[in-house]
Amino acid sequence: MGEGSNAWVISGKHTASGSPLLVGDPHLDNSLPTTWYQLKASYRHNNKEVELAGVALVGTPACYGKSLYSAVAITTIYSDTQDLYRETVKGEYYMVDNLWRDLGKRQETILVKTSSGVEKVKHTVRMTHRGPIISYIVSALGTFDLREETLSVSWAGYTKDHKTVLELSRLH
Repeated sequence: MGEGSNAWVISGKHTASGSPLLVGDPHLDNSLPTTWYQLKASYRHNNKEVELAGVALVGTPACYGKSLYSAVAITTIYSDTQDLYRETVKGEYYMVDNLWRDLGKRQETILVKTSSGVEKVKHTVRMTHRGPIISYIVSALGTFDLREETLSVSWAGYTKDHKTVLELSRLH
């Protein structure tokens, strides 16, 4: 992660348009899963419909965005948006609360650039209720030897009930 961050505003008295200028840079590195997701939200404020568009940090009300009435920028925010879980897996099942559950499966097609063009590689992603199993990826990177372990990753962006948009409406 980058160190520090900055944000600043220039008064409309000092711009050609007469409107203020807002700039912000949180100095966050790229990551997978991504730190950001696109956002377009509308809500009512003082009996007016307000639309906000921009990007938000997964699992937080922090965003860069603008509406007709305001703009929002953030500075450094270090948030914990991922957790790893050690899973007990047997065949096509995994254990949760001493009960065996079916592993979900999702078929992905990955486009791989080759010397002769682009090849479509099919890949099956095995899923728990928390998120995808990633042990084979971590092992392939050589970071850890996980031949005897099965890990899944839970990411705030996978949840269906995080309150980012609701919290944004309180900022305006």
